[in-house]
Amino acid sequence: MTTTARNNFLATVSSVVQDATVTKVNLLTTTTPSAWTALITRTSADKFSIGQTVYGMANPVDIWLSK
Repeated sequence: MTTTARNNFLATVSSVVQDATVTKVNLLTTTTPSAWTALITRTSADKFSIGQTVYGMANPVDIWLSK
């Protein structure tokens, strides 16, 4: 991740539903909007869990684990 990517934000995972191909993550963020859902349609080795901090990008929508 670079700090110059468009619409970057930090968020906390509030709930997650994940199977082999689709991850639906509800996020709480201190930026606008204050709460929204990111639907990530990809197989990922990343396993999201409640309380994790994630990085996000709104356009195109994607989130990834903070490491």
